[in-house]
Amino acid sequence: MIRIKNNLGWLAILVLSFLPIFFWIATKSINTRFVSSTATLTSLGQITGLVGMAMFAIVLILSGRFKFLEDYFGGLNKIYLAHHLFGGVAFVLMLFHPLFLAGKYLFVSTKSAALFLLPSSDWPVNFGIFGLLFLIIFLVITFFIKLPYEKWKLSHKFLGFAFFLVGLHSFLIPSDISRSLPLRIYILSIAGIGLLVYVYRTILGFILVKKFTYVVQDIKYLDEKVVEIELSPQDKTLHFKPGQFAFVSFQSQDIGFETHPFSFTSSPFDRNLKIAVKNLGDFTAKLKNLKSGTIAKIEGPFGRFLSQNFKDQIWIAGGIGITPFLSMARTLKERGGKTLFIFFISRPMRMKQYFLKSFQKLPATLKILEYSHFILIFKDLLTRSTSKI
Repeated sequence: MIRIKNNLGWLAILVLSFLPIFFWIATKSINTRFVSSTATLTSLGQITGLVGMAMFAIVLILSGRFKFLEDYFGGLNKIYLAHHLFGGVAFVLMLFHPLFLAGKYLFVSTKSAALFLLPSSDWPVNFGIFGLLFLIIFLVITFFIKLPYEKWKLSHKFLGFAFFLVGLHSFLIPSDISRSLPLRIYILSIAGIGLLVYVYRTILGFILVKKFTYVVQDIKYLDEKVVEIELSPQDKTLHFKPGQFAFVSFQSQDIGFETHPFSFTSSPFDRNLKIAVKNLGDFTAKLKNLKSGTIAKIEGPFGRFLSQNFKDQIWIAGGIGITPFLSMARTLKERGGKTLFIFFISRPMRMKQYFLKSFQKLPATLKILEYSHFILIFKDLLTRSTSKI
C-alpha cells in the first residue's frame, strides 16, 4: 500500500495533464479533427498546447515544496525528479505546439509558415511567441550553461513570467478554450493555481514561507573539507524525523544568503540541531568563513528517507552520505529492532574516526562493519550468514 501511495503523485500528474484532451474532444467531434492533413496538424498543435500548458502549471505547483505532496511521491527528492522530468516534457510539448500549427501553412508556402512563427501586430499570438522564447532561453541555461547556483536559481525565477505570457496567449486567441466553458474553467483553474504557487514560493517566499530562526553555536572541523555545525533555536524549535533534511541559509555577507539542503545528524530529541557539510562547491567552500553567532534561517523538515515498515534494516553509506544515518541511529532504542549498518569510506581518517566514535556510543542493536571499498561490502553481503544480522 505504501508503494502504491508513493506513486499516486505520478499518476495524478498524468491524469491532470491529459484531462484537457477530454474537454477538447467534447467540444467538437473527433471525426472532423483529423479529416485532412491541415486539420490533423491543427489538432496536434492544439493537443500539444493544451497538455503542455497543463503540465507546465503542475510543474510550477511541484516547485512549491508542499510537505503533504511528499506522501504521494515518496519524498521531496522524488518530487524534484518529477519536476525536472515533466518540466522537460512540458517544454517539448509547447515547442511542438507552434511547429504543428506552422506546418499547416507549408501547404500554402514556406514563407507563410515562417511568418507564422515570427512576431506580428497580433499581440495575443506575440505573447505565445515571447513566452516560448523565454522558455527556450531558460532551458538552454539550465541544461547547457554551467552557472553558479545563485545565478542559475535566479534564472529559474523568470519561468513564472514565461508561463504568464503563455497563459495570456491561451486565453486571448480564438480557440477551443474560448469556445468551451468546461475547458476554459479547467485551464484557468490549473494555470491560476500554478501562478499562485509561483508567487507564494518565488516572489513572496521571503514573507509567506515559514522558516525557523537558529543561531550558529558551535563549528567543529572534522577535516580539511568537512565541518559539523551546531545550531540552537532562537524561538520555536524545528521537529523532524530521523533521516530528514532541511533547507538552510546563513545570514552572512561572507558566505552569501543562498539556501541549500542539509541532512540532520542530531537526534530528533535534541534541542539543538546538527548538520555536517562537505566542501563540494562554491557555497560549501565559503563555509570556512562561518562564525559562531551567525543567524541561520531553516525551512523544513523534508524527506521520507527512513522506512518505518521494517524493524530490521541494512544501511549502506559512504563519505558524507553518512549524515542522515547518524540521526537515524540515535533513535534505534526508541524504534526497536536490529539494524546492520555497513559504513565504508576510504578517506580522510579524521572524519572517519569521528563518525565511528559517534556510532560506538549508540545502542548495541547497531552493528558496524567497516570497509574501505564499495565492492567489498557487496562481496561480504553475499557470503555473510543472515543469522548474524
